[in-house]
Amino acid sequence: MIDKRLIDLYKKLSIQKYQSAVYLAEALDISDKTVRKLIKQLDDIIKYSGAHIEVKHRYGYRLAIEDEELFKDYLKKEFKEQAIEIPNTSEERIEYIKEYLLKNDDYIKLDELSDILYISRKTITNELKKIEKELNNYNLQLIRKPNYGIKIEGEEFDLRLCTASCLAIKCGSKKISKEDKQKMDDIAHVLQECLCKCDFNISDVSLQNLLVHIFVAVQRIQEEHNIIFQEEQLEQFSLESELILASKIAENIEKKFKISYPKSEIKYIAIHLAGKKIYDSQKEKNLVVTQEIYDLVTKMLDKIYESFKVDFRDNLELKMSLSQHIVPLEVRLKFDMTLRNPMIKEIKERFLLAYSIATFACGILGQNYKKQLKEDEIGYFAINFALALERDKYDVRKKNILIVCSSGKGSSQFMKYKYLERFGKYINDIQTCDVHSINKVNMKYIDYIFTTVPINEKVSAPILEVQYFLEDEDVKNVMNVLTKSSGGTIGNYYSEKLFIKDLDCSTKEEVLHHMCKIIKENEDVPDDFEKAVFERQNIAQTEFGNYVAIPHPCRTLSKRTFACVAILKNPIIWEKQEVQVVVLVSIENNPSKEIQKFYKITSKLLINKQYISELRKKKKFETLIKLLNKVESEMKF
Repeated sequence: MIDKRLIDLYKKLSIQKYQSAVYLAEALDISDKTVRKLIKQLDDIIKYSGAHIEVKHRYGYRLAIEDEELFKDYLKKEFKEQAIEIPNTSEERIEYIKEYLLKNDDYIKLDELSDILYISRKTITNELKKIEKELNNYNLQLIRKPNYGIKIEGEEFDLRLCTASCLAIKCGSKKISKEDKQKMDDIAHVLQECLCKCDFNISDVSLQNLLVHIFVAVQRIQEEHNIIFQEEQLEQFSLESELILASKIAENIEKKFKISYPKSEIKYIAIHLAGKKIYDSQKEKNLVVTQEIYDLVTKMLDKIYESFKVDFRDNLELKMSLSQHIVPLEVRLKFDMTLRNPMIKEIKERFLLAYSIATFACGILGQNYKKQLKEDEIGYFAINFALALERDKYDVRKKNILIVCSSGKGSSQFMKYKYLERFGKYINDIQTCDVHSINKVNMKYIDYIFTTVPINEKVSAPILEVQYFLEDEDVKNVMNVLTKSSGGTIGNYYSEKLFIKDLDCSTKEEVLHHMCKIIKENEDVPDDFEKAVFERQNIAQTEFGNYVAIPHPCRTLSKRTFACVAILKNPIIWEKQEVQVVVLVSIENNPSKEIQKFYKITSKLLINKQYISELRKKKKFETLIKLLNKVESEMKF
């Protein structure tokens, strides 16, 4: 094991400036001679690990690093027991610097940070640019002062939100100290006990989030950084039950940590409780869904219908779920709090249609509250829409059928009775006839024909031949017909004339303009079609990862549903992510329920990494249709 004196010497050496032997001797409380001896020993140890000690006459000693990665690997291995944690990646350095700056009120010079992390000043500067962007999300500023250094400035509420975000990352990677872990366990015990006694419902994710925020609050109170609220900030919210619970939590924490909880800090806990509460309409007697919220939900569902032609407007259960979700969301939006969504990746991958609808709906919400919702919040709305779509899937329109039989009226009536008995919940009306009378039937109102004899007459409805006495195979085939939605295959919505390959554009605006131009040349759309596409673009994001964007007009404008597909020559930054496959969807004015099948198949294709990779590589219309048909054949409806 390396000598402790060598570790102490290593900590004192700088990579930016030379340190004299006299300075090092005084700092380590040893003689000049011992310092020189230790320097030689340390140099012998590290010279094969990517670094060495540089000596300059009349200046002193400096740590010189030739191979950062090799040297960091050595430090991690050699100094493990001394708990020297050197951030290795850019992400680790960013989190370390953020946490360091948030913990310290004073300025720190870049050279000092450089010495702490054993990286160059240039690397520090690059990391600070990324940190500055992140701080903007919390309304915080990175202040630079010549000869003093840098520090973070902002409101106490925002400083805590940012600190809590850093702590949540540390907890997730299990890099929290034993002391802090014990402190968090103590707070968790207080929270669980108080929440249980007050019968206050929050999710496990919200509980973990609340725990982190109260942990940060306790630290800040101990450091005499108290929160301050203006009365007008809280007056729009009814926090009666939350304040009672917050007082109980504060009282228990005061006893546990021997601190004094100011009234403003109790309000701080109440705000977090209000932003995380789960409302149960069966149990909650004080739930107030304001007319403003209900009207907002109604507007969202109206706009969803206009844009997607998916009709949730009469879905009272969905309206109430969304309204109940918005009550605590209003608090989070007011104070720029976000509820972390651990399922966001899976939601985007598995429920792309629901997520696309939620993104659009949250754009409407964002306009109302003048705030942009983050993807974590959008994900919670997507779950509500996914559930509504799933329920709607089983709401199959009852079919009108014609039974054709050659054995006379009695046999036809017997078949009618058996079909009503076996498939009644899927049937709206049954007509019967013999094969010679089929041309007298008004086929306009017939969805399917089931016949025991061949039909040579040309008819508009699909025909299924069955046995007079239903066999197992017949039952299966009839059930498949009656429970599927009507309409054509997915390929009907895509055409080669609306397939653009190797589109050479550098911005999303250029891409959309070119695609709208192609659409106008080949489809019957109004003059304001392109304007409607850009209006939708301004409401909410249209990129969905996997190099895919799905723009569409903000309302239905075409006489038929179609998708225009562009494969770009090279990926471009769309909003925040790279995009190469753009699917511009236009929904007809009066679509059937088949539209959900179109969305489902298209979304399944667009989230499939392997399929999109193949499409990006081959850039052929035939490849697109092959992949769509493959997805359709694999799915159950």
